[in-house]
Parts: sequence; structure tokens; C-alpha cells
Amino acid sequence: MEHVTVADLTFKYNEKGIPEGLCKAKRLIYVTTAGGRIGNLNLGYQYIETLSQVLFSIPDVLCISAEGLDIDGSDLEAILDDAKRRIDQLI
Repeated sequence: MEHVTVADLTFKYNEKGIPEGLCKAKRLIYVTTAGGRIGNLNLGYQYIETLSQVLFSIPDVLCISAEGLDIDGSDLEAILDDAKRRIDQLI
């Protein structure tokens, strides 16, 4: 994100110094994995969501997470298959 958060490329400042998005994207899908449970503390997504909506003006920002991958007894294949299914439903 550091490489694409560039003034006059993905956003610009208006005459009042307020950033305005230049992106034409309507949707951004953030995909992440986690060894444990993220729950409501998905700080990576919250960062991406804020940048995307506030700075880039991308209105629809969604998150797909595959969680619990390092928990003993987790069905890794089922967790990843579920994440893939949710991605397929969005695209």
C-alpha cells in the first residue's frame, strides 16, 4: 500500500488540502490468513478499508479471512475451501 498511496496517482489534495480519491475501482477485496482467530480485531483490514474508502474513494471494501490455521485439530482444507468459496461468490 505504501507504493500506491501516492499524491496525484491514487489521490490528490483539493484546494482546501483535503484528499480526494482518483481511483476508479468500485470494489476492493482484502484476503488474509491467520493462525489464530482475528475476530473484530482485524487491524490489517481496518487499515486497508480506511485507506481505500477515505483516501482512494473506493466505496465497497470487503474482507475474506481464513482463520485458525495454526490451531491444533483445525481442518485446514475446509477453512481454505470456505475462504475460496466466499471469494468466488464476490467475484
